[in-house]
Amino acid sequence: MLTCEIRARSALDAATTAQMYTLFERHYAATTSSRFAQDLAAKDWVLLLRDVGGTLRGFSTLQVYQREHAATRCRILFSGDTVIERNSGASRNWISTGCVWPDACTASSPNCATSGS
Repeated sequence: MLTCEIRARSALDAATTAQMYTLFERHYAATTSSRFAQDLAAKDWVLLLRDVGGTLRGFSTLQVYQREHAATRCRILFSGDTVIERNSGASRNWISTGCVWPDACTASSPNCATSGS
């Protein structure tokens, strides 16, 4: 069983970021830590999947931005890098297994697009 935590990217500590990169480089070829860090810095939120022992088993990075379309302001959620260990027990519906969006990021909140601050 995995638990999901949504964290502002700006709130990630160095240890979690290192765990994310370790997991990422096991699943993607031709990557570097600086390239990973640069991509991560462009994201606003991170979904972290952990097992019962607290070990990171997967993650997804998210960017939230706004655009104008047909005279309507739209909020767009872009999912960036996603890695889930094959034997982690995650299903294809992993995002529905307890991920709760932070209160600071509601449909009416303009702060949702500002890195969780």
